[in-house]
Amino acid sequence: MLSTKRLTRAFLASLVTASPFLYQDSVLGQVFDALCEGDTKCKIIVGDQLLSAGSTNVPANRIISWGETEAKSKRKPELCLLSITACALTIFHDYRYYVDYATADGELRKLDFRFINDKPAKQLSRKLTSLTNLASGQTSEKTASWADARRGEVKYQKFVESLNCSPTLKPYKCSYNTYLESNPAAKAWAKANPSLIQSQMVLMKAIEVLPKP
Repeated sequence: MLSTKRLTRAFLASLVTASPFLYQDSVLGQVFDALCEGDTKCKIIVGDQLLSAGSTNVPANRIISWGETEAKSKRKPELCLLSITACALTIFHDYRYYVDYATADGELRKLDFRFINDKPAKQLSRKLTSLTNLASGQTSEKTASWADARRGEVKYQKFVESLNCSPTLKPYKCSYNTYLESNPAAKAWAKANPSLIQSQMVLMKAIEVLPKP
């Protein structure tokens, strides 16, 4: 019959070999096994210029901020019945992370994931700092400003696409001025007839004479 000491060693060894919350290197970057939404197992991959979490890929230059919350340690009562050593050493952690980022359209999104092992958590923090040049809790004002401007651009693009301007202006995003710059003959006519330009833009439903969205 195995002694309590041997049982304790065997149990602790199984935690190390069987734990899914470790990390490794791959051709894509450093891989961390974590828990994502709904506590489902997922892989966090930190590459040179990319962060992947499950099926979500975020370029480093679109990460606005990241942070880690306070770790909470808990022991499982049943382990303390095995031995004092097992009770003392088998501490389970809760390291929670968030990553705020912007999509290609500038929309703001958040990734949430966590670890129950402190070794990958500490390693991930170093990797995120290296990837983003941001410390935990720090915000990239440059990326946040880009996201805000990009949302405005996308809104304006959708507005232009919704316009019912003249087919002549469609290739120029309904802009009469852009049309003139691309057509020397039309530009020469406009220069010779400045008093008719306004009525021409209204007739062609040019974006210059429409209210801004």
